[in-house]
Amino acid sequence: MISNLLDRVFFWRNNADNTSEDMLEIARKIGPLIDEVTNKTFMDHRDTLLKEPITYIVPAVWGAIKDGKLTRVQKDINHRFDPVVRQVLGVLVPESATQAQRYAISYILRGLMISKITFMIEGYKNRVNDK
Repeated sequence: MISNLLDRVFFWRNNADNTSEDMLEIARKIGPLIDEVTNKTFMDHRDTLLKEPITYIVPAVWGAIKDGKLTRVQKDINHRFDPVVRQVLGVLVPESATQAQRYAISYILRGLMISKITFMIEGYKNRVNDK
């Protein structure tokens, strides 16, 4: 069952003709994009991110909040992340992908970005507390 699900999510097929350089090409394109947006966002909004609850970043990355409205900072974060998500999807996802496949990759991508930002926040807090 899990294998079938993974086959559906990872809809591309392994081609034996690909070299290791070919395999790394996409990662080399998207890795720096994700790193840049997460690092710059953390540095630009560090003070706010440190004083808010750790869950503050989730609606910012997704651009939606269940109850209420996004803050100015959350809107800014979302405006930074959305173009990167679209750009990475353009590199990763072939045009033949279904909406469900596109959403699954987007979900994983946004989860990665949330994880990177929360790691930075908690790491910074730990360094400050250790001094």
